[in-house]
Amino acid sequence: MDTSVVIAGAGPAGLMLAGESRLAGIDVTVLESLPKRTGESRGIGLATRAMEMFDQRGLLRRRWGPLRLYPPGTFAASGSLVEPVPARERAELARWPLTFRATAPRVRVPVRLTFAEYEAWWRHDEETLADLAAHFTAAPRVIVDRQPDAGHDISLGWAARSYHLRALAFFEGCLASRAVAPAPAATTVS
Repeated sequence: MDTSVVIAGAGPAGLMLAGESRLAGIDVTVLESLPKRTGESRGIGLATRAMEMFDQRGLLRRRWGPLRLYPPGTFAASGSLVEPVPARERAELARWPLTFRATAPRVRVPVRLTFAEYEAWWRHDEETLADLAAHFTAAPRVIVDRQPDAGHDISLGWAARSYHLRALAFFEGCLASRAVAPAPAATTVS
């Protein structure tokens, strides 16, 4: 093997080290015991310093947005939140576009969709959001909301309180509109 550095393991730390080494001009070989990619997360939790390094290289923006959007240590203590996608859920992903198109028109309750300012997993340009909302043809109301200063995992960041208060206000509005809705006409039996 003609290489300067050998790294054992293609998990988050190994790949980060390999990337940093290549940026420094060092020849790197990464050895991995698995025969092929699994599609599952290899990291159970990441140390704060690793997250800072990922952020410096722009690697967090795809998943979470800027690290400043989250309290210190958020991801170090979030092992259960970074578990591999369950097999059944992974199987549903391929069918989701068709399932959504068939299901959304049958939704008959108010709908609220929230997109984080730094969302990078889902498209959320105006045209896409208008198309998304248009599928809810039976819903009495569709609200598409934007959450400022938030990354993909809104509930983990500093914006969590604001997000949840806005969601609860939407829910309260739904309940209030039901309370003032006219009662169905009484039926008399003769």
